[in-house]
Amino acid sequence: MSKCSVSPFLLLGLFLAALWPAAPAAAQVPDTTRQALPADTLAAFRPNTLPVNTPRRRQATRADDGGLDQPVQFSARDSLVILFGNDAGDQSTLIGKAEVNYGQTRLSAHSIQIFFDRDELRARGLPSDTGLVGRPHFQDGQESFFGRVFSYNLRTERGRVEEAETAIEDGFINAGVVKVVEDSTLYIAEGSYTTCECGPNETPSYSLRSDKMKVQGEWIYTGPIQLFLFNIPTPLWLPFGVLPSQEGRRSGPLPPQWGEDERGFYLRDWGWYWAIND
Repeated sequence: MSKCSVSPFLLLGLFLAALWPAAPAAAQVPDTTRQALPADTLAAFRPNTLPVNTPRRRQATRADDGGLDQPVQFSARDSLVILFGNDAGDQSTLIGKAEVNYGQTRLSAHSIQIFFDRDELRARGLPSDTGLVGRPHFQDGQESFFGRVFSYNLRTERGRVEEAETAIEDGFINAGVVKVVEDSTLYIAEGSYTTCECGPNETPSYSLRSDKMKVQGEWIYTGPIQLFLFNIPTPLWLPFGVLPSQEGRRSGPLPPQWGEDERGFYLRDWGWYWAIND
């Protein structure tokens, strides 16, 4: 019977292997790289587009429909800052040839603030030595306004313009404040109406001025109205005024003609026109 001999080096290796601690199992790290972000988070970072709710049919005022029915596109030349979780709500500031488009509504100015929670826009120009650079310009279909400060709510379609200028057919209206409501009616404070086409800092040769005006449909309704030559008030005054805001043949009061001749200032040709048919 043969005796098996074992190498002492082999026994030493087996002994050390038994004493050596086992390597710990690899830590199981959960794979989270494939988890999708919430849809709202992705929508919030969609470039140049505001998140909107499910499209709905536009109502007359859109005040109760819960959101906008179209995306809002915006751009700026210099900077675009978006703040989420701010105390005043989520908002964005566009600076330098800023522009916001929503359907047929377009607003451009030097700087525009967008308040996401209220669907509201606020635009301002940049004061300079030569005047206001990048004056807010608002256009919605046929309506067009210039002003110093402009605020507009996309959901309710209501706005407010300070130091406003707008054109109505062949006439021009300058006002301290203009409020725009959803049916395109304009409420004007400290307004003047003229047919002289003047620049922003020019005074028209004549104007009809009233503290209160209302532009609705084809007519401009005013409170007490007075004729001014440049900035000089004249004795020509009426307790109210009804002026046409659109051209064309239609029944209604004829606005008086005013001017000056060898006998002095005059106000004449007041009457009523009756259009029998088209």
